[in-house]
Amino acid sequence: MVEPVAGSAHHYQVSMTIKELSTLSHPICLLMQILHHCGTPVLCLTRAGAGLAFALTIGPVARAWRDTVGAAGRYGRGDTQWMTAGAGILHAEMFPLTESKKPNPLELFQIWLNLPARNKMVAPHFKMLWGPQIPHREMVDAAGRRTRVGLVAGAYDGHKPPAPPPDSWASQAGSDVAIWTIKMDAKATWTLPAASAGTNRTLYFFSGSGLRIGDREIPAQRLVEVRGDVALPLTSGDEELELLLLQGRPIGEPVVTHGPFVMNTRAEIQQAMADYRRTQFGGWPWKSDDPVHPREESRFARHADGKMERPVLGVGNPLG
Repeated sequence: MVEPVAGSAHHYQVSMTIKELSTLSHPICLLMQILHHCGTPVLCLTRAGAGLAFALTIGPVARAWRDTVGAAGRYGRGDTQWMTAGAGILHAEMFPLTESKKPNPLELFQIWLNLPARNKMVAPHFKMLWGPQIPHREMVDAAGRRTRVGLVAGAYDGHKPPAPPPDSWASQAGSDVAIWTIKMDAKATWTLPAASAGTNRTLYFFSGSGLRIGDREIPAQRLVEVRGDVALPLTSGDEELELLLLQGRPIGEPVVTHGPFVMNTRAEIQQAMADYRRTQFGGWPWKSDDPVHPREESRFARHADGKMERPVLGVGNPLG
């Protein structure tokens, strides 16, 4: 379902896991996990997208991008970029070598969120959720073992993350969209609270082993659909584990997909492909297909209007 529309990929070792969710019942239609474990200079993938939004949350190593609306940036250390492709955008993703004398491991989740029909053709834009802005809650069980929850979207225990972009389904009242990162100590217990009735909920068990949901053992590297309207007791095994929670109420509209395009009808898919072939979604404004930022550049985001932003913390090294 996911394929580069144009561009290059060179000098890299990368593994990619793609999980498709039910596009008819789940507003989150695809999850892509990218692991980049190498000491090579750069991975560059140039991609197009239309009719959807991407939430990209990242581990400690930097990611850089540039796109056809003239925006650019670099982020890492738990930052999230929430990009609305809308009417269409072409963007290059670069994973630069920021450490010259040790490995540069990257872990990236690209989460595809469908847009309601009324917002399919909005102008492309993005919002940064810098790591220090993302709330984290830590719970301790009776044995003193910890569970830590990061809130990219969706409130928990009275704590709310930054607001999602205004055109996102997540910004709509009652959508009940949540994207949480969950890390549990070995042998920890924690109960995932119930969501609203009618909410679809999925857990991705991507690191560790020995997860138990209630009395059921769950193998590693599994995407598990669970009931959203009941609380779920979670228990980790003999080692630390990590989960990703994805949930939301259905948009309730037809869904047609092709490559990186998510629309409501086949005719809209054909139109998006024609728009890309005719205009390249605005044309590529950069001098090369795989542009990179200076090595010494810290984390930043430059918007299409020239506005610059940086995380509150972090100057003085390439990751900020």
